[in-house]
Amino acid sequence: MADKVVPSDEFGRIEARGIDFIPPDERHGRPRQLFAVWAAANINYLYIVLGGLLTVFGLNVWQAMAAVVVGNLYWTAIGAMGTSGPAAGAPSSVIMRAMYGTTGNRFNLGIFQWPVFIAYEAINLCLGALAGFAVVEAWGGSLPTAARVAVVFVTAGVTLTISVYGHATIMRMSGVFTVMLAAAMAVLAIFVVAHADWGYQPEAELSGAAMWAAMAAGTALIAAAPLSWGVSPDYARYLPSDTSNKAVAVWTALGGFIPSVLLGGVGVLAGTVIDMTDAQTNLAAIVPAWFYPVFLLVIVIGSVANNVLTMYSSGLYLQAVGIPLRRAVTVLFDGALGIAIACYALFVSDFTTALSGILELSIVLIGPSVAIYVTDQWLRGNRYDGVALNDVSSRGIAWYTRGFNVAGLSALLSGAAAAALFVQNDEFAGPLASALGGADLSWLAGPLVASCVYIAVTKLCYPTRKPDTGLPVSTNWFRTRSVSTSLDQIDQPHVHELLRANIWHLRGRDRDLIVDTGLGVASLRRHLPHLFERNPVVVLTHGHLDHMGGAHEFPCCWAHDGEPFHTPPPGSLYHRPLADELGIDAEDFSITSPILMDAVPRAEFVVSEYRLQPAPEIRWLADGAKIDLGDREFTVLHLPGHTPASIGLFDEAGGALFSGDVVYDDILIDDCVGSDIGKYRDSMQHLIDLDVTVVHPGHGDSFDGARLREIASAYLERVVSH
Repeated sequence: MADKVVPSDEFGRIEARGIDFIPPDERHGRPRQLFAVWAAANINYLYIVLGGLLTVFGLNVWQAMAAVVVGNLYWTAIGAMGTSGPAAGAPSSVIMRAMYGTTGNRFNLGIFQWPVFIAYEAINLCLGALAGFAVVEAWGGSLPTAARVAVVFVTAGVTLTISVYGHATIMRMSGVFTVMLAAAMAVLAIFVVAHADWGYQPEAELSGAAMWAAMAAGTALIAAAPLSWGVSPDYARYLPSDTSNKAVAVWTALGGFIPSVLLGGVGVLAGTVIDMTDAQTNLAAIVPAWFYPVFLLVIVIGSVANNVLTMYSSGLYLQAVGIPLRRAVTVLFDGALGIAIACYALFVSDFTTALSGILELSIVLIGPSVAIYVTDQWLRGNRYDGVALNDVSSRGIAWYTRGFNVAGLSALLSGAAAAALFVQNDEFAGPLASALGGADLSWLAGPLVASCVYIAVTKLCYPTRKPDTGLPVSTNWFRTRSVSTSLDQIDQPHVHELLRANIWHLRGRDRDLIVDTGLGVASLRRHLPHLFERNPVVVLTHGHLDHMGGAHEFPCCWAHDGEPFHTPPPGSLYHRPLADELGIDAEDFSITSPILMDAVPRAEFVVSEYRLQPAPEIRWLADGAKIDLGDREFTVLHLPGHTPASIGLFDEAGGALFSGDVVYDDILIDDCVGSDIGKYRDSMQHLIDLDVTVVHPGHGDSFDGARLREIASAYLERVVSH
């Protein structure tokens, strides 16, 4: 069997993954790496401009500083959103299907979210390009229109290259950007602080309603920046699923909050001595001549670092909308559109006014969206099934009402409407904002209304839905059938036949025997407490998840030492990931759902969190070892082939054989990881030679010795013919 190519996430290689689930064996990294990602994107000239505009609004230094801090508190929400990345192993654009539905999310992303991202891409490209133009002019040159367009293309080209290479390259380059930008901005801050007028008062000092209106407008302007980063899960999704939520939230939030507040403060102080409506030009008055070109280059680099994340996540948005292209291609398409818009926007006469208007109006959409996301995390306990959310069919868990989650869409529209009522800027004045003397409270009203509506409609329309799988809850998880007065066959009817392994419970005179322990998704001790009453001998026939999943509930199990019981693979309840882990052809098994169960054992069960757990203690059984139950004795048979060290238990006196997966009345699997057809052939010949009267297999019902010999002989003929 040829080696499989596993999509990698390595620096300098184009990331193969897009919106698909990140499997456990590809997870890596530490939460603290997120700090550099968000710091690099936010050590940005834009925040200096925003801080400076607060003085233009008529606020004094301390009022403006307060607006900077309060507006940036929304970084806590962005940090909280980031925790869903490791939980789901999927980007925000996929996780939002849980909130809006499969089809509804396409409308959400395509109509509301993606256009805002494109606008921010264009803004950042314009900022970088304008700084690039100024660098040339500072050195005494001049640029015709064609050369200016070329500057835009060069800036965008660098950005696109990093975004196309993807996650690992972004993570590595973020550290470089953070160090470079932080050093340069620290120097700029020194010059600004040295010239700042700490006692600055605006020409017309504000008080009363006018002051609060200006504070509200300034806070709205600042809050728009963190609220625009509702893609924090995209950069945390490669972290292991057991990563600390607190660590992810804190490192993400601090990475954005610290530079945003510090640079916003620098902008406020700069606004006390220069006109910040044209900050790029006027800052030359308070920095040394040698530093001004450096400052302009920093603006260019900062715009690249910021846009790297924007273009990367925007490309994921396009995939989630349904564009059937690889991530790298959607990023290129997105970047091309951003370049076109930026080239057009560079002809706008008052760029600062346009920037302010875009940022303030974007709050109408992005504020409610962030609130819905965080509220949904709270309702679900941050549990998301990344594999199932990638199923966009009508059978998928996010199908809801014909593909729409009524709660999410109604909350988004209600929140946007509420925010619009409170918006106040040069482009639009909401009626309630006007009634409050021009106070812009969109940054509070939109998120608050969206959150409340989402909770109410969710409870009304989906009161019993299982958030992360959509599967019903079954209280009768195990099925027990009496084969004889002393032998029970136990299986799990809600599990697909591929994983519906038997648990055999044989009551002996002195003690009981349990052969295999099932999948481990439901507690044996809770559902079948009688299994534990007589200190049973628990034997594991081999190390596959459907046979050893419940082994961790017993203090000790017995098995052959050739199986990886102490370090089992993680296991999966999803069709294709499990097939990949076992090394079998997924198409060989008839599957109607990506989840290998049609129910869950309890309401809080999370399919994506299933992990195979090792037994507390394993004792080894060699070929020929005896297991004495008092009234009968079993001999251990080493029967490799299906796995390296499968075993069976044979009652020589009675002729009964517990065969595990070595033989059962169905298609035998001899092509999984660890299988050996030659050894399987020898094991089959060994079974033919035994005086077996009845077989109790790992899957399916018992059959007699004659059927055993038919199955074994047919297998030998098939192997020989091939």
